[in-house]
Amino acid sequence: MSSSAISSELAENKGKHSVYRLRVPWFREDSYTTASGSSVTQISARLHSRRPDNTSTASLQLHTSPGCRYTVRLHPLVPKASCSILRFHGSCLPVYIAVSILLMYEGQLHSLLTTGHTVELGKALSASAKPFRVIPVINILLYLLSVGWFQAGWSALSLPPLDVPPLSEEGGDWSLLMSLLLFMFGSAIAYWGSALLGLSLSLLSVPLSAIHRPSTSPSSGRLGSRGQISLMVFLVVICWTTCGALALIITYLIYLYKVLRLQMSERTLKHVLNLAPRQSSGRAAGPGVCVKEGGGGAVEALGPEGSAVSCNGSDLVSVSVLEDTSEDLYLHLTLLTLLTLPVLLSAPSFIYWTKNLRYSLHLDPDPCWPVAIVLVISAVLLMSSSTASIRTSKLLKASARLQLPVSIAMVAFALLHLYRVTHFIALTLSLHALSCLI
Repeated sequence: MSSSAISSELAENKGKHSVYRLRVPWFREDSYTTASGSSVTQISARLHSRRPDNTSTASLQLHTSPGCRYTVRLHPLVPKASCSILRFHGSCLPVYIAVSILLMYEGQLHSLLTTGHTVELGKALSASAKPFRVIPVINILLYLLSVGWFQAGWSALSLPPLDVPPLSEEGGDWSLLMSLLLFMFGSAIAYWGSALLGLSLSLLSVPLSAIHRPSTSPSSGRLGSRGQISLMVFLVVICWTTCGALALIITYLIYLYKVLRLQMSERTLKHVLNLAPRQSSGRAAGPGVCVKEGGGGAVEALGPEGSAVSCNGSDLVSVSVLEDTSEDLYLHLTLLTLLTLPVLLSAPSFIYWTKNLRYSLHLDPDPCWPVAIVLVISAVLLMSSSTASIRTSKLLKASARLQLPVSIAMVAFALLHLYRVTHFIALTLSLHALSCLI
């Protein structure tokens, strides 16, 4: 959207009016504005549809008296222009949000692979979600598809066509700019969405701590093998007999409770460490060292590998337990953010199922149940995982390297087919679930 300011200066005001006509060839109606005498006229225009070809342009025609001087100034309205971009291309925005979250997840796995520790979600997103890692590859694919032999090989492999307009079409340069802008919008939404989710869980864990006693044990809240199998069977039966979206929502709520327990455990551990005996002022105590000053002198104890230590007969929690809990919280919060997208994309199916409950308990056909089974099984396995178990997995490197190709494939094949986003997320979560076992 843009605004035009027309300033007119008349030598003599004879009572005649000036007519300003804004003509857009692909619109059915033109816009007319009248002005009298020396004045400043503001004209705002918003294009509700793009031009169909490259031969017609919008024009501003001035029907005025002779001897007048006019000055036309264009003022583009950036906020409203951004809203127009989202209006025309907003259907592609969920794909770029999913790509940003996948790259944030890649940053977590890469940090776990290189340093052995996870990082905060904002740091992982800023380190991995770069437009130059995805968009140039799509442009190279578009260029190669314009070559005959590459297009023939693409068709021989039965690969679907790209959901991106070819570079040879009109407006191809504009589509490249749109990809960059939508990637930036998607990264911003992914960042603030994950931050809002973390803040909401942190606030929700405060009243929940009053009715649910937090635990400082690292293995608290984890299901055993029998519990995992029972939960998988329960969710698969729900998915098979009712609706796949319902099974996804139940899985998401269980995972949400898992992250809430981690949040409460982290707050409890910080409180315990704050109440622990202070370190001796004469020397610094490292992680796993407890120094207590009192009438009986200083007593210190060193736990093996930063485990819980004992001071004068009382058990204390070391710093490493808090660090492990925080790392688990960062990892599971990233996975919960990633699992939010399939739940939101399956919401129309769930709404349709609830409206037809009086006719049938089973949704037929159910577009969500094949991928929902993969997602619920993967999520149940991931609930009981920890950074310590994933750190030693043989599939960690493969899982970390898979996220970028999946992100590129998502931009290439899911812009016009949003249901494919859930399939790509199921692929990456299933590989991560396998890394918990191997």
